[in-house]
Amino acid sequence: MSVQIHNVEWNKYIRYCYKLALCLKKHIGGKTAIVTMPRGGYIPSSIIAYQLNISRIFSCGYQSYVGKEKGLGETYQGLPRDISDLETIFLIDDIIDTNKTVSDVKYLIDSKNINGFNLYVASVFVKSKSKEYADFYIEEIPDNVWVKFPYDR
Repeated sequence: MSVQIHNVEWNKYIRYCYKLALCLKKHIGGKTAIVTMPRGGYIPSSIIAYQLNISRIFSCGYQSYVGKEKGLGETYQGLPRDISDLETIFLIDDIIDTNKTVSDVKYLIDSKNINGFNLYVASVFVKSKSKEYADFYIEEIPDNVWVKFPYDR
């Protein structure tokens, strides 16, 4: 199966982030935070945080790609010690490809879920094989397509 390239322009990407924020808006409850992964998750998380007036953004350092090569996955920066006072957490990334990153970070978040906060997974793009892992997404991408983000060029 040959890999196709899907180039995403800035204006489309930002518009999609706004749409994702609208999807998440009705699920904000009490103390809400965003958990995201460097590097791809930073941009949609920032836009969504501004749109929804969410001031808490936590970074969970997790790397599963080296260039275009998929690796084993490694957490190099964990979550803050205490997130138990939160009522809602949005786990946000730019794309859910194989679900390895999201499932590993979701596991870290769930391990701190003492008081039963709501956890939602949101992504701008999702590959067809992984769409079941996202609670919210804007565009489904075929599995044989490599998404080239505007910040990757």
